[in-house]
Amino acid sequence: LDQFGFFHLTFEEYLAAREMARQRTEERRELLRAHWEDPRWHEVILLAAGQLGIAEMRQDDASEFVENLLKMEPQDPANTGRQVVLAGRALADIGSRSVTNPTRRWVLRALEETMQDRDPDTGAPHDPPRLPVRTRFDAGEALEELGWLPDDLNRWVRCPGCAEGGGDLMAMRYPVTNAQYARFLLAGGYENRDWWSEAGWQWRMEAHSSYRGEGPVTEPQYWSHSRYGQERRGCPVVGVSWYEAEAYCRWLTDLLRRARAEEAGLPAEDQALAADLLAAGAAEVRLPTEGEWQALAGGTAVGGRYPWDPPQGPATGKADAILARANTKEADLGGPTPVAMYPLGESAPFGLMDLAGNVWEWTTSEHEGLSGSRVLRGGAWSWDQGVARCAGRYGYDPSRSSGLFGFRCVSPVLF
Repeated sequence: LDQFGFFHLTFEEYLAAREMARQRTEERRELLRAHWEDPRWHEVILLAAGQLGIAEMRQDDASEFVENLLKMEPQDPANTGRQVVLAGRALADIGSRSVTNPTRRWVLRALEETMQDRDPDTGAPHDPPRLPVRTRFDAGEALEELGWLPDDLNRWVRCPGCAEGGGDLMAMRYPVTNAQYARFLLAGGYENRDWWSEAGWQWRMEAHSSYRGEGPVTEPQYWSHSRYGQERRGCPVVGVSWYEAEAYCRWLTDLLRRARAEEAGLPAEDQALAADLLAAGAAEVRLPTEGEWQALAGGTAVGGRYPWDPPQGPATGKADAILARANTKEADLGGPTPVAMYPLGESAPFGLMDLAGNVWEWTTSEHEGLSGSRVLRGGAWSWDQGVARCAGRYGYDPSRSSGLFGFRCVSPVLF
């Protein structure tokens, strides 16, 4: 007669969370220590954070609860970093206003270090890696829920001698992200005819019943997809055809012109996209040629090398080392990853990111074996590690798109 049963697990979890929130600080800490590594308790912990931070609006207690999560030490080495992910999920659930600013900053810093597998003392990424790639990805997801973006998201890198003809080339440090592509949409990118080539505008206006539904194209193919689309602000934009990538470059060229003219009313987010180009004296933004992309990746002088390998080799051969540097099929993550997730994958010699894996990148070059197709370089998240080598290439119809296709912009330097 003194026993109770629950037909709904959520009700049981809720009551356990209420009891956890009711305890004194030290007792809550001990409950966390005893149970945080058990996945069956994760929902209880998240609900307890919600009870403290939202239902009872006890900001100091909610902050202490989240900070205690960050301090947990795993008994199982496989759970290293999972306490940070759990703290990030708790903060994402209850909202930043439910904790103090120092707590919020601590969670963001810990999540960034976990996503990039960095040593918290030196800031250097662990090599060999310390954390499983899945834990790093989950930390990245929590960061995205919290609205985090890398500080250098809009950075352009000057790459000497990489332009066709031997000049310097400014290249985006990262492939274009959903956050950056959103600026194009907000500017009316799919309605302004001036930013589209004749062939691109014709493609946009035609019915695409077997591809993107009826009527004109108004956004990337997967823009509303929860895993690939606009909610994943720090991930590369995907589902863009070559024509859409070309239109984005034309819009950015126009934005650069307007910024140079100091046109009034230019949004700060748009100015940030063009700042490095203005400083370098660039005037035009476009997609790279295949040769330029290859030069950005350090060339292919050594067979089998990856962009992070020294241009004269040796090439990375171990699968685990590649897994720590690029999002390829072997990671089994099922989609793009945040562009700042792989610091060990920084390219040599120019320091570009995500040139291997994550998304194929459109170039302006036509594929000699596939009439009318454009070359893509770099491999993608559902292709294996071998294809992510600097020599890997693919050809596709410029009117088609995929959850595997993104792009990176370049700009020739005038002086």
